[in-house]
Amino acid sequence: MTTVDPSTESGTVANPEAVVDPTRSAVQQQPTVDAAQARKVAEEARETRWDRPSFGKELFLGNFRLDLIHPHPRGDAEADRRGDEFLARLREVCEGIDGLRIERESKIPDEAIKALVDVGAMGMKGPTG
Repeated sequence: MTTVDPSTESGTVANPEAVVDPTRSAVQQQPTVDAAQARKVAEEARETRWDRPSFGKELFLGNFRLDLIHPHPRGDAEADRRGDEFLARLREVCEGIDGLRIERESKIPDEAIKALVDVGAMGMKGPTG
């Protein structure tokens, strides 16, 4: 997975698989790719074809299409299991982040960002599994 590196002016994208160097911040440790490569990944993730009408668009047009969102479609058992495992890991990471420190310092600490990267919560697009 890739994450956006907000500390650079060029809008580069960082790779979370970088080797950890304790003398550098989590953001500094990650090799970067240029904005064109980041844009390419984002464009590849974009939907190219719509199978069904959009609930939001239909609502905007004055059509309340409840059939588009209810009942909510269920994923397969394996996808549900992976999702539940991810949410459990994410909850554990989030409960370990000191929200009061973030409020006090007006900054999210590098170790909190790194923990979110490590759990896979900061990626735009990545393989499942």
